[in-house]
Amino acid sequence: MSSDARVSVIIEAFFAVLIAICILDAWVTWRVVHDDLSSSNQRVAQIVLVWLLPAVGALIVLNMQRRKGERGSGQYREIPDPGDDFGYSRHSFKKGEGEVDND
Repeated sequence: MSSDARVSVIIEAFFAVLIAICILDAWVTWRVVHDDLSSSNQRVAQIVLVWLLPAVGALIVLNMQRRKGERGSGQYREIPDPGDDFGYSRHSFKKGEGEVDND
């Protein structure tokens, strides 16, 4: 293999790696922009990290990105009855049916 052929292969490999890194960075940028769990400042910082440190920044941001959370039921939880949590208090919060002790 001549030296010109070697240089040509090296240049082609370099451009292939460069294109792969650009695709990875573009994909991670798209994920950051569509991340509903991050604030706008966090998104900007992550995009800057992705493009300043091309491959490493993209991998760091992918690792730090939150997974999609579970959707809630849309209802508040039922308030638990405190029971006798205030049993040792000097002032009782539950004196009777809805009465409050106002000493």
